[in-house]
Amino acid sequence: MAGVGEPPPPGEWPEVRTDGLAPAPDPVHPEEGTVVVRPPEVIAHGSVTGIPWAIQAWETGPAPGAKWWEVMVAVGPEMEFSLGAHGFLGGGGVQVRVPEGHALTASGHFFGRVPHVIAWVGVVANEVARLEVRLEDGRSRNAPLHPALEGMPRFFWFFPPRGVPAEIVTYERGGRVLERAALPEPKVRPNANAGTGINPEGWRAGEPPPGWPTNEHEFAPGEGPRRDEDFLLHIAPFPIFVLPPGHWEGLVSLGGHSGEGGPASYVPTRIELLYLDRLDEPTRGLLVVSVDPHEADRHEELYPPHREEGMWWFDAGTDDIPQLPGRFVGERHEAVEVGRLRPGRRYLGQDRLSVGGAEATFERWEYHGFPELIEFRLRLPEAALRVESWNLAERETLHLAGRLERLELGSELLRRMTEASEAATRAREGRHRPQHPE
Repeated sequence: MAGVGEPPPPGEWPEVRTDGLAPAPDPVHPEEGTVVVRPPEVIAHGSVTGIPWAIQAWETGPAPGAKWWEVMVAVGPEMEFSLGAHGFLGGGGVQVRVPEGHALTASGHFFGRVPHVIAWVGVVANEVARLEVRLEDGRSRNAPLHPALEGMPRFFWFFPPRGVPAEIVTYERGGRVLERAALPEPKVRPNANAGTGINPEGWRAGEPPPGWPTNEHEFAPGEGPRRDEDFLLHIAPFPIFVLPPGHWEGLVSLGGHSGEGGPASYVPTRIELLYLDRLDEPTRGLLVVSVDPHEADRHEELYPPHREEGMWWFDAGTDDIPQLPGRFVGERHEAVEVGRLRPGRRYLGQDRLSVGGAEATFERWEYHGFPELIEFRLRLPEAALRVESWNLAERETLHLAGRLERLELGSELLRRMTEASEAATRAREGRHRPQHPE
């Protein structure tokens, strides 16, 4: 027998055993606004190349007095996969709701410390009679379907060979193929884990998530599914600055945001406005980032910048590296994130700039491996700003930074920004619409 954690020969299935006593279930921590209504039970367990694994299931429900539009997570059946005793090697949640029009949903788990272990766990629709894992080289295995907790769909699990393209195929009782899906295999850093999925669930933003009672409610701006409305102005505790659409030829949209708290108590700390020259394969871009000053101070303490002019430093955390390069050079940006390209930066001095009618000192930063990137950082009385540009000259970037304006509710600028963002959304939707609809 192979040693514990010893990989199988390349391209071969790992050894899996399902004997032995079931481990005790691990405690679960429901999302804010939900409660556990059926405690976790271990529904499958065993070992893969001698490493213990387990699958447990439980059920959640709405917490007393909770409102779905403040929680925005599904309740009902839940499932989780773990590798190692009590999951010390990792694991994660398993999708347990098959979307309409599909025969299965599945979650894949990948482990940097034991890369030969790939775990797939999922559930099937009622009409599925058999599930097969088919490798590109012609080998195949059935993945048995098991009963889960009462009221939950049947589930499956399997550990395919690493590095061998494969697909999962579902059949009805008569042998007809219901659905087939390729099994993705993402790259995983040695000290990290990763996850992916097939046919993930979803629901309309303005409707209750699965498991919640339906009731009528008139949402106020910034409430529930209207949280992102008006570029998060209704809930942002700091000013948001934008480049008015008339100063940019191309697409304008909300580029992203991050913050603190769960769905019921979310408060943004960072809001990004994205400007691209075109939809397909853009070559030029601008990212205007408004940051809560307290969050900016926290980052300054976490990743203290070195302001020795012209000197490269390579101790910046990946959280402090600009995100704009990922829109243009995914491979180089990924290289920084996985550690192949060190996240170095250097300070190039400071100058003065007028933004939104206020004079401010800005800093110029350069990043190792991204010569196309220009970044200015500046502090205003109530906000910290970052202006990142790609393939724009420094003078042009500085010119655009001087055109930033504060976004206000009810303003003419907000109306123009909304129109520009809606036009970008229509362009993206048109681009992803089938070319030859029936």
